[in-house]
Amino acid sequence: MHDVSRMTRVLTVLCVALLLDAGCGNGFVARDGHSSDTEGDDGGSADAGTDGEDAPPAEPYCGDGTVDDGEECDDAAPGDCTTECGSTGIEDCVDCEVQGCLLPDESCNEEDDDCDDVIDEDLTDCRCTDGGEPWDHEECNDIDDDCNGEVDDGLEDCRCTDEEPWDHEECNDIDDDCDGEVDEGLTDCQCTDGGEPLDDELCNDIDDDCDGEVDEGLTDCRCTHDDPLTDELCNRVDDDCDGEVDEGLTDCQCTDGGLPTAEVCDRVDNDCDEQIDEENTRTSPPSDCLDFGETCNPVWQQCKSELCVGDDFEHYCTELCDTTAPDPPCTAPDYRCYDDPSGDDYCKRNYPSCTRESDCGSGETCTVQLTDSGTNLATECRPELGGGTLSDTCASDGDCTNDICYRGTFCTEVCNETSDCGSGFACVMINHYEGGVREYIPQCMRPCGDDTDCTVGTLTACQPGAESPSPFVGIGFCSILYTGTDRVATGVDCDHFGSPPIWCEHAICSDSGSGVCTEVCIDDGDCGISGWTCMDSSVTFGAPIGSVAMRVCDPP
Repeated sequence: MHDVSRMTRVLTVLCVALLLDAGCGNGFVARDGHSSDTEGDDGGSADAGTDGEDAPPAEPYCGDGTVDDGEECDDAAPGDCTTECGSTGIEDCVDCEVQGCLLPDESCNEEDDDCDDVIDEDLTDCRCTDGGEPWDHEECNDIDDDCNGEVDDGLEDCRCTDEEPWDHEECNDIDDDCDGEVDEGLTDCQCTDGGEPLDDELCNDIDDDCDGEVDEGLTDCRCTHDDPLTDELCNRVDDDCDGEVDEGLTDCQCTDGGLPTAEVCDRVDNDCDEQIDEENTRTSPPSDCLDFGETCNPVWQQCKSELCVGDDFEHYCTELCDTTAPDPPCTAPDYRCYDDPSGDDYCKRNYPSCTRESDCGSGETCTVQLTDSGTNLATECRPELGGGTLSDTCASDGDCTNDICYRGTFCTEVCNETSDCGSGFACVMINHYEGGVREYIPQCMRPCGDDTDCTVGTLTACQPGAESPSPFVGIGFCSILYTGTDRVATGVDCDHFGSPPIWCEHAICSDSGSGVCTEVCIDDGDCGISGWTCMDSSVTFGAPIGSVAMRVCDPP
């Protein structure tokens, strides 16, 4: 708006100038070198020349020092203003328009003048000199705000979060250099020079609480935060960080101020009664400490090695080993040195492999377990759990001798072929899940031709399977009906490759996974949809099964 007004004003001046140059009627006579008016009476006076002629008044413009019509300001700032953070600033004038509020410089007034969320920054100790007044509190700004001779006192680790770390440590119970340690390198500073002892001891090789002891009560702290000691001390602490406490110091708890403890199975006279691993309340029945390989209860510390390992089938005493050693100290072939991903390596018992129950000896059962790598499954002989056997009703794996309860309905077992299972069962490849790993494992299942053959517990659906051994043969077996928002009934369109995929309740989608849901059958009577017929086809499974011949219901 102001630029348009100014342009209008300029155009008006130009028009007037053109009229003045036009000659007659211009208010004065054009000069021709004569002193008299040669144009005739102009209604005005003769042109007296430039020396005596009155000049026309100057036109106003931006920057002439005067705020003219249509201007908000001229060169000078119009006055004070209030900034976004409430301080007093100066209005900025550009092209005779007010452009905003200029931020003032920071001054020592305990206010954020320049609106950067920092108070009195870069004004070193201004409040302690030059007439400034000390604050009644300290802020994290590397300044002695309260003028007590200390900087940022009482503000723990403030410079590690809001400010720059210092290049040195001071005795102030603060991590000044932001290295995760407090007052490091300043020996007992809190106990001298006016320092105050800490309430708690820290793991820093310093007497923090000024009681004359270093790192007391902090078990193994030097193994996690500091350097291990060269020698073990009798202090119930793993000083040299080798995983053992007070080793090599015979009965140290009974001398040198050590404190006797309750007896445990560790080949040490813990209670200082001159007996080692005697009967005691910590071990529970059987009260004698157990040797390597003996059965133990993981709840009690029964093993002389203090190491009881195992699984659902059994627990036994063992000892540590080193998988990186050229000859790990485990007696082969009964044990191997196991690389435990969750802790120390230990001697793990070997179990014979199996493919059926008859491969295992008396009191043993063939079951499915994880391999040492934790990425594959293996079948091996384990001690019987004492529960149900094949076809017995079960609610969980623990109800079965071999820890395999199929879908909370009946106990099954590992097999190699149908003859391993007995009457009423077939050896079928089952997608077995164990410890986070899923693989096909042949197990004894109830065969079927359609759903009407399945009436045991929750097993009400005849699902497609593959009879072992390889080369596999298609077979139906009793399982559950797969349900869910992504599962549809027989006769409904399915698409294994859609987004999201659409699967079938009976696990078979025709046309290689992009057709219609169907199910297994023996003859046309097994197809529940009118007009559908039972025909020879094939069903594809995952590795290692692949595609197998099978009869399925086919729409007209």
